[in-house]
Amino acid sequence: MGQRLCLSLFLCLCLRLCLCLSLRLCLRLCLCLSLSLSLSLCLSLRLSLRLCLRLPLGLSLRLSLCLPLPAKPADRTPGLLENPNPAPRRDHATTRRARTPRA
Repeated sequence: MGQRLCLSLFLCLCLRLCLCLSLRLCLRLCLCLSLSLSLSLCLSLRLSLRLCLRLPLGLSLRLSLCLPLPAKPADRTPGLLENPNPAPRRDHATTRRARTPRA
């Protein structure tokens, strides 16, 4: 159970970092995250990132800003785009189908 959660968190962080950073940095971060996650057992991801990377302040600030930002729009935009569009279509389709056999 804990290993699966750890892997899911690890993959999410790697994907978010890949969107914000270069591929070389992403590979290094993924390798570093795998070691830090196995050691810290998914307790403190941000602290393990900072301790393991030892990046200068500019890159660490970019990482701290980059990790939460892609998550919020990625979670909000598909919810806002997907929910209103198919919901009315499904409602209209079900109401039309339900009315035609009854009538």
